[in-house]
Amino acid sequence: MEKYLSTLVLVENPHEQNREQNTKLGVISHIDQLTGAVLVSFGDLTVSGHGAGEVKVLKDRNTLYKELLLSAGEMEMQTFKVLLRVNMLQERGSSTSLLEAMQLLRKNPDALTHATVSLSVLIGFSEQREREKPERNGR
Repeated sequence: MEKYLSTLVLVENPHEQNREQNTKLGVISHIDQLTGAVLVSFGDLTVSGHGAGEVKVLKDRNTLYKELLLSAGEMEMQTFKVLLRVNMLQERGSSTSLLEAMQLLRKNPDALTHATVSLSVLIGFSEQREREKPERNGR
C-alpha cells in the first residue's frame, strides 16, 4: 500500500460531460486498506475521497510496451501514437515526463483505457469486500 502513496493518478468524474475536465490529475495521499477508500490531493489544493476502482494508475512501462506491440493492429492510429509517446515519456522516468504522459492520456479516452489500471487491481481490493460486513456474535 505504502508504495502507492504520492503516486500520480487520474480520477474520472462520471458526472462531467467534458472528457478533459472530468478526468482530474492528482496524487494519492492515503489508502484505507479495509474500505478501499483513497484520498487524492489535486493541484488546486483540494483533497477528495474516491473508491480504489475510480483511481487510475499508469501501467508499468514494460507492460504497456508489450500490450502496445500485441494490440497495435487493433487500435486506431491516433491512440497508438499517444500510447507510444506515453511509453517514451515513461522511459525518461522524470516526474515532468510522467506529468506530460498523464496530460496526454487526459485528452485521449482510448489511450487512457489502454495505459492505465485501476488502483483496486493493483492493491488487490475487491469491490465485493466493501459490501461484506463482518459477522457479529449475537451477545
